[in-house]
Amino acid sequence: MKRLILFLFLFSAACAPAPAPKLQGTDLQKSPASDFQLADQNDKPFALSAQQGRVVVLTFLYTNCPDECPLIAERIGETNQKLGKDASEVRFVAVSLDPEHDTSAAIQKFLQTHKVEGVLTYLRGTREQLAPIWKAYFLSVLPSTNPNTLTHQSRIVVIDRNGLQRSNFRADVETDALVNDVRLVTRD
Repeated sequence: MKRLILFLFLFSAACAPAPAPKLQGTDLQKSPASDFQLADQNDKPFALSAQQGRVVVLTFLYTNCPDECPLIAERIGETNQKLGKDASEVRFVAVSLDPEHDTSAAIQKFLQTHKVEGVLTYLRGTREQLAPIWKAYFLSVLPSTNPNTLTHQSRIVVIDRNGLQRSNFRADVETDALVNDVRLVTRD
């Protein structure tokens, strides 16, 4: 009788549905992503709202950054690779935090150095264009004691096909966690 009970218990556990995968980043409760329009590194216009139908991984970088920004760029490159064929449904986008120094040449060099050329669309604009975007995404950008660096928060926001913010990560994100959230959102 004990064996039968044990067998039934194990059988029912094996037949139970696996728990549904869940977001590993901070859940942003499907809040609408603030739209914006800027120029990319090649001076082509880019509008977030024009990305509807694709998942967007949005971050905020500057080319002279000594620490978090290069790490985020590398995580984006790794995420793109791990997504394989699913990467074609994702748009990786960075918004500049340093309009005075993020020139086309500096951006191209940054993309090449961090091996995200052709993967990451790097948007730039004037301080007047960028400041409302930073504010909409709860970023504070301040000069630091070193004139070549900035003090800023790090954010990586996963936005679904309908323009809704789904999850948020910091620069120390594990690539597998970002891949998990992008895949979950892509399947929705």
